[in-house]
Amino acid sequence: MVSYTPNPARRATIAEILESHHIFTVQGDGDNKPSKYALLPTGERANMVFLIVTLKDVKVDERSATGTIYDKTGHMKIRSSSEYQAAAYDHIKRLSKNLPAHIAICGRINVYEPEKKEGEKSPDRFISIQPEGIAQVEREYRDLWNEDTLQETIRRAESWNMEALTEDQEKTREIYGPELKDTILQRVKEAYQGTGTA
Repeated sequence: MVSYTPNPARRATIAEILESHHIFTVQGDGDNKPSKYALLPTGERANMVFLIVTLKDVKVDERSATGTIYDKTGHMKIRSSSEYQAAAYDHIKRLSKNLPAHIAICGRINVYEPEKKEGEKSPDRFISIQPEGIAQVEREYRDLWNEDTLQETIRRAESWNMEALTEDQEKTREIYGPELKDTILQRVKEAYQGTGTA
């Protein structure tokens, strides 16, 4: 019998997700399929992320639905295909009629690096979330997520033992540099321990 270890979705803020540009694949054991991960700057891999955010802008056509989500640290895009993420596509389409909306999202970090830049100010990469599941929630659940995600981010960032780094922490330091982790932690603390709203 092949053992299977599930990959729990990581709670992460938009500020951290927008810096999580390193995507890598881990081959599965036995009959298990390979798993794709994003490396979070606070030092852990994420197969999927879990957010409770505010959806404010949506564009829908026959092929895809794109929305802009906000938390206290910033904003970013979510994108779903009508063919490959039909349930998420339908849910975003329905939500577009009653915005803004507080939503819970479980999805994968998607990184797109265009071969040609459209201009000097065009970014080198575009990072979005590909939703696997979406649910509308009450604001109270978003407030609880805020506190849980603050504590989870602090735990990841402050768990580093420089004399015994984990594999993910070593890779994080190599790819993102030694300072990004602390920059993310500072931004998250300032956003969630202050009085800002999203």
